[in-house]
Order: sequence, then structure tokens, then C-alpha cells
Amino acid sequence: AINLNVSTFKGGSITAQSTDVTVNAFTGAVLDQQSFIFKIKDDGSSRLITWNASFRGLTGALPTATVAGKVLWVEFLYNESESFWDAVTITQQV
Repeated sequence: AINLNVSTFKGGSITAQSTDVTVNAFTGAVLDQQSFIFKIKDDGSSRLITWNASFRGLTGALPTATVAGKVLWVEFLYNESESFWDAVTITQQV
């Protein structure tokens, strides 16, 4: 599981992920429109991704799995009025 304090980290990089991953709700002080960027890459085998309910996709569903050997970028902005981390950009390497 991924547990991050957004007071300390502005982004996260998961590389050579060898198991399925769960991204838990962030901890720490957060500001409206604060950004957080994930870079996720597996170890050559597709891995499942489970997102806490505090994350949601704005332009589409959040990715539920990696594509084997490909980099995935997910950029979130914090929506204080609704208490969500909104995915504003989801980009998968082709």
C-alpha cells in the first residue's frame, strides 16, 4: 500500500512495481488546488491499482491496472470544496 503525507511529498514515483498496489488516502495538511503527480511503472507484468475513495477521475475513470512495461502518469489537484483529489491528467506511455 502507498501511504503518503502531502505536507512532505509533492509527487510519488513507483518503479518496478512487483505486486498489485493500493493508494491510500493522503495524510498531512492540504491546500485547495494543491497538485500531486504519480509516476507508476510495473516490473514488466501488469499490476492492479486500487485507489482510495478520496481520488476520482475528471476526464475518465482512474486506471485500474498498469500496462506491462509502460510508464503511467496521473496528475491530481485537490478540490477542497468537495474533499477530493481530482485526476486532471492521465497519460499512459504507448
